[in-house]
Amino acid sequence: MSKNKKINVQGVEIVLYEDNSNDFISLTDIARHKNPEHTDDLIKNWMRNRNTIELLGFWETIYNPDFKPVEFDGFRKQAGLNSFVMTPKRWIESRTLKDYNAQTYWLSINIKSFFKQTKLPSWFNIALGYGANGMFAASSNIVKDDNGNIIFNRNDIARYRQFYLAPDIDFTKIKTHSKFFKIVFFALNAFKFPTPALALSQGCLQWKWIVF
Repeated sequence: MSKNKKINVQGVEIVLYEDNSNDFISLTDIARHKNPEHTDDLIKNWMRNRNTIELLGFWETIYNPDFKPVEFDGFRKQAGLNSFVMTPKRWIESRTLKDYNAQTYWLSINIKSFFKQTKLPSWFNIALGYGANGMFAASSNIVKDDNGNIIFNRNDIARYRQFYLAPDIDFTKIKTHSKFFKIVFFALNAFKFPTPALALSQGCLQWKWIVF
């Protein structure tokens, strides 16, 4: 259970936040001791430093499984520039930018369920897939903050979508009297590997032997 307590460092009270046996020191209190009138500016200046960005990225890589190193690259390249601005709020919002790349989503349709008279086996499915590459943000590879400042720019990478059509197997539809194989088929059904597939990408049709 998380809780707060205060420690005294050379006459200055600093909040110590405890969570799951981990201690976190209030950066705001430390900055307030240095400059009580311009605490926010002091923190922003510290966060825009290249060494600070490197440290934050290193920490996120170790402790944050959702951290996106590609997006972080944009911050690292701009760190230290006069035009670069970083705040705690902006870091929190951008450190988990959605990464749609290298992901394929499948919709598997059982033909027998829709066409009862078909001679196709009951385990035969048709799978429709969707994937994307080069997409580092929702609508473009340029991300701006609330003030219109560019905080991430990978416009040099082309964005494109991929659509797939492939045969698939519903293992639970395979008839067997063996309890062992029923368990195996049930487990296999959790994994979808529609293959081979017909892919439509950037206006071209391609044949893919294996698609994940």
